[in-house]
Formats: sequence, structure tokens, C-alpha cells
Amino acid sequence: MYTIEELKKMGYDVKVYHSHNKNQPKGGETKVSLKLPGYSWKNAIGHSVCSNKDNFNRKLGTRIALGRALKELGMETK
Repeated sequence: MYTIEELKKMGYDVKVYHSHNKNQPKGGETKVSLKLPGYSWKNAIGHSVCSNKDNFNRKLGTRIALGRALKELGMETK
């Protein structure tokens, strides 16, 4: 799977958003937005949600959300 750094080098506009209550280590959400180079209208968004029973993990949430956004573009593998 592509990394965020590789996608940025390829010209993609990549944004990562985390939503998490810092007072509680459990639960949260991550969203990754990809905009294709040269296409202002073509983008993909991937979401990952952490259960309120699980510890929030930014790296894992980002990896899952990025994989889902890439799958939406048909690019899930190199």
C-alpha cells in the first residue's frame, strides 16, 4: 500500500483528520482525504472508527482510513 509521503510526492493532496476525546483513551475516528493531482473535482475519502472499548491509535486509524480511500480509487496495492 502507498504511504502518505509517497502519495504527496506523486502530487496528491492528502489530509488526515483525527477526532478523539483526549480525556478518554478509548474510542475515536480518523478520516483521510485524497485529491488527485490535476483534478479539483476528483477525490476519495476513507474513514476508520475506533470502538469505545478500544484504545485510540492514530497510526492504525490512519493506515485503515488511507487503505479505504485508496481502495475507492482502485489503488489499494502497489
